[in-house]
Amino acid sequence: MNLNRRFSVVALCAVSLVGAASAQAEDKMTAQSLIDRQLIQDQIIRYYYNFGLADKKAEESFYADDGVLILGTRRYEGKEGIKSAYNRPPPAPAPGSAPAPPRSDL
Repeated sequence: MNLNRRFSVVALCAVSLVGAASAQAEDKMTAQSLIDRQLIQDQIIRYYYNFGLADKKAEESFYADDGVLILGTRRYEGKEGIKSAYNRPPPAPAPGSAPAPPRSDL
């Protein structure tokens, strides 16, 4: 999947998530709430776009200083905790399983 298409898919997903959340919200919509939503959407798009870059920003830079990242049963707090979540090694393969063959469509 080329970078433009990947970016479009991520942007569409982000817009869908924001739209779904706004459909459930009962707060009065103001100019400031629209600005805030757009800033959040822009941040989400920058976060996902970053994964496709050769010279990418550190993932923890997208989180607040007191941010929390929850991955299943694991909880990472603060920028250092979040940094450790992104820098941990991948899980070991199950015993007796063979590694996946290389993908040729990349």
